[in-house]
Amino acid sequence: MSTTSDPKRARSYDDAAVAYDEGRPGYPEPLIEETIRLAGLLQDSRIFEIGCGTGQATQSFARRGFRMVCLEPGPNLASLARRNLVAFPDVAVRQERFEDWQVEPESFDLVLAATSLHHVAEEVRYAKAARALKPGGALAVLSNHPGQDDPDFRAELDRIYARWWGQESAQEFAERTLERRIAATREEIERSGFFGRVEIRQHPWTVEYSATRYLSFLDSDSARLRYPPAVQEGLKADIAAAIVRRGGILRRGFVAVLALARRS
Repeated sequence: MSTTSDPKRARSYDDAAVAYDEGRPGYPEPLIEETIRLAGLLQDSRIFEIGCGTGQATQSFARRGFRMVCLEPGPNLASLARRNLVAFPDVAVRQERFEDWQVEPESFDLVLAATSLHHVAEEVRYAKAARALKPGGALAVLSNHPGQDDPDFRAELDRIYARWWGQESAQEFAERTLERRIAATREEIERSGFFGRVEIRQHPWTVEYSATRYLSFLDSDSARLRYPPAVQEGLKADIAAAIVRRGGILRRGFVAVLALARRS
């Protein structure tokens, strides 16, 4: 299950930069700590981040004092990232694509990609990351996947998605299990030939959403591009109403996943 970059999908995040910043869940601190431990990072380690978005993962590493160079091609996302990271002078955000970046060979202890690597052209994503790493350096790929929700509410959400996106789309999403996604990531990294064995860590967690914040999450979802505006708005209205009926708070389950491998 190889992933290929989709420029239109990647641009959609920049168009919805504010919604992305408000709605995306970020990453749980235990997974950040596990990344630091497995990568063997020290206080003076340097981190290079591919596609930092608005800096949600970045902030967790910046607060721990790491020096970072972060690329973000979207001008709106990069602007928000700079604002969110203004307190960290050792973190630089550059508005630039990874494909266009002039590699600093063997300069970084960790290359970080938090829900971003699949937007990079496949022919360069691992080769270029490996060139940027010091000997013994590591690549860390972070991602969030659907986890355990309240069963009754999950069933209601599934009915709403089926109503607006169709039963076939809902089934397609259901078949993309966590195990398949993890296996695809592991296989792709190891198949590249630039990295050794992939270590996988999982951390189930829960994020509380108000109806307003969850609508921001939906607005940041590139899957919406498949459907006309009327369908998108109908879906959002039904989900917002469902959240309000249940007290105004949606507790969404996620599983945050780390895939980490050292440069060969």
